Amino acid sequence: MTTTPTLDGARPESAPAGRRLLRVGVAAGVATALVGGGLTAVTALPAEAATHAKASRISLSVSDRTYQRSKPPTLTIRSTSGGHSFSGKAVVFLGGKTYKKVWLRHGAAKLHLSKYLSLGKHTVRVTVYPSSSTVARSSATTSVTATRYSSRVVEQAVRYKGVRYVYGGSSPRGFDCSGFTRYVYKHATGRTLPRSSSAQRHVGRVVSRSHAKPGDLVYTPGHVGIYVGAGKIIDAPRPGKTIQVRSMWRTSWTFIHVSNSATTI
Repeated sequence: MTTTPTLDGARPESAPAGRRLLRVGVAAGVATALVGGGLTAVTALPAEAATHAKASRISLSVSDRTYQRSKPPTLTIRSTSGGHSFSGKAVVFLGGKTYKKVWLRHGAAKLHLSKYLSLGKHTVRVTVYPSSSTVARSSATTSVTATRYSSRVVEQAVRYKGVRYVYGGSSPRGFDCSGFTRYVYKHATGRTLPRSSSAQRHVGRVVSRSHAKPGDLVYTPGHVGIYVGAGKIIDAPRPGKTIQVRSMWRTSWTFIHVSNSATTI
């Protein structure tokens, strides 16, 4: 068997020219690739470029955060960077799922939320992808509550259906008529009504039945309730009964639109 002699002290053969070119290209931030039998240089984006993007800010506003499901509110999106608006694409997520994609015009966009949302509270998240690479992507969240009723007062009141009548009661453990309306108004609107039904008769403006709105008080001597609409009320009726939505059983009701300044008297 024969062997090929080598020269002692000889330096290994230099790397092929193609490899040297690749090393130089990588060191310079240029990736070299073989495409279709030729060499194509693809310039890599400097790592520090992303850190130079300007911060952006998104503001979200909803025309009605608690709304009747059949009448969805409007969501308004505004985007700014350094005090100036910017264009781009906004992706709206409802309950973690993509709802809509809209384009920002002069830094703003509006859209109606879905009328098919399930009842209850929902998180709305918006992510904006700026058209300019010099502005950073950003996100913002808000929340809305879809209800069955058009009135926050009614929506609060129906939570206590089935609670028993208790004379002098003013909590979910038991209500009398005026204790119920007082409790509901306080938690739905922040307004504190007087304790007695006769005093609640004077907390606002009397309106006709045709002008009454859901959430208005309904009064008859010795009793008070809350108008639901369509000829129905919700109230704490009398001992032995529970809070329910029911038809108005008489025609002599007084409808009262509660004043914004209603307080305890």
